[in-house]
Amino acid sequence: MTWSADPKGRRAGMNSRPQEEKPASPQEPQMRRVVLLLLVVATLIHILAYFNRFAVPNTDFFAFRRDALAYLRLELPENFKRGPTYPLLMGLTSLVMPGEEPELLAGEVVNLLLSLLLVYLTFRIATQLLGNAGLVVAFSVAVSPVLMPSATQPLAEAALAVGIALTVYLAMKGSSLAYAAAAAASMTRYEAALVLPLLVLKDLWEHKRLMPTLLRGAAASSPLALWFALSLLRKGEVNPYLAEMVKLPPAGLANLVSCIEVSLKFLLPLGRRAAAVLGVGLPSSVATAGALAALGLVFFGLLRIGKAGKPIGWLLALFLGGYLLIHTFFWWAVEERYTYVVLWIVFLGLTSAVLSLPWRQRPVLSGGAWTAVTVGFLVVTVAVAVLMGLRFGRIIALVYVLFATAGLIAVLWPRGKPLSLTAIGLGVLVVATTLGGVVVTANDMAALRHYRAHYRVAGEWLRAHAPEDAQVVSLLPLT
Repeated sequence: MTWSADPKGRRAGMNSRPQEEKPASPQEPQMRRVVLLLLVVATLIHILAYFNRFAVPNTDFFAFRRDALAYLRLELPENFKRGPTYPLLMGLTSLVMPGEEPELLAGEVVNLLLSLLLVYLTFRIATQLLGNAGLVVAFSVAVSPVLMPSATQPLAEAALAVGIALTVYLAMKGSSLAYAAAAAASMTRYEAALVLPLLVLKDLWEHKRLMPTLLRGAAASSPLALWFALSLLRKGEVNPYLAEMVKLPPAGLANLVSCIEVSLKFLLPLGRRAAAVLGVGLPSSVATAGALAALGLVFFGLLRIGKAGKPIGWLLALFLGGYLLIHTFFWWAVEERYTYVVLWIVFLGLTSAVLSLPWRQRPVLSGGAWTAVTVGFLVVTVAVAVLMGLRFGRIIALVYVLFATAGLIAVLWPRGKPLSLTAIGLGVLVVATTLGGVVVTANDMAALRHYRAHYRVAGEWLRAHAPEDAQVVSLLPLT
């Protein structure tokens, strides 16, 4: 978020490369560490505020628990529909969890830790590719309402997102462990296998070592091949997911639109979902055009990274394209958790695209005005936090303050520097974006808290009153 002011007002235009910055001042690494710490602490407190606050977990949890218990018994699962990575993490963690539902608590704890790791990996990847502007990406992922459902529900998307991000991070470091991370991601949910051939192509492009690269790719692909082979031998089909995908009709363009709307719903008040809440009718054609334009910017930004000499940009563009095609033509409607997996890639592309605009960095305030501007932002932040505390409680108000402070530090650091209109505008955007993210998250989580609560009520009544040999017919598990 920090751009140094150009005293001559020169532009940073289309030809500027996102990864090439002026040499960092001694203060910049310190600033980045402070921002990262605030983002991680704020995210942790934010997740804990909604931790285990639902009447009934997502129904997919019961399948993950069944598989986890099978692995703990050293048995193969009942079917091979879901990959083993997340159930294994859940099962192993449940061994040290207290309570009557250790697998449920384990799934939640695993996803809490994985979501914090995703914020950290996003920070490392984005700042390496975009410099200080990469802080925009980490900040956006941390405050996004899309993060919270996947961070608190015992589902596989957090493991999938971290597996993909870890693969990219290790690949950028030139580590062969990127193949192990890609293998683990592909065994979490199968569309992550898209990254395996792309990783091979990247290494062939950079290192030109044919046989070692092909051998690593084959080794990373072998767990998934073995998994499909076991499914074929035991169940007579390669995988239940693949069989379902073949039978499903194409979801169509609506899924692409949903992906962008879900990603940016706390930034775009005219999105269809927000418009519906406000009672405003928005033609579907307008929403589609806007979403496709935003998606075009995402791909432009990723390709811009690749063109600037970072092959990882090409890899991410191809992976995102493949992921969206799968969820467009062979999947159900895009939900928050499906978008969560690629959320950091979307923000990375958008930020890179925004950097190509002809920003003017002409100072408009001298260094002496830094204190006044900072105090002004802090007064606004505290005032908004007080109002949020009255509406959502002190913990959520604290989360808002921490997120807003992280963003404002990135914009206004270091003290005493001349301020430009860009920095001031970014400060306003930080305050507004944080407000949108925290408020939308609170509203979404309030709705999810009581989702399908009647099933829990029915289950608890049956457990207390029904005879032990009674048979109950239900659309959902009642345990």
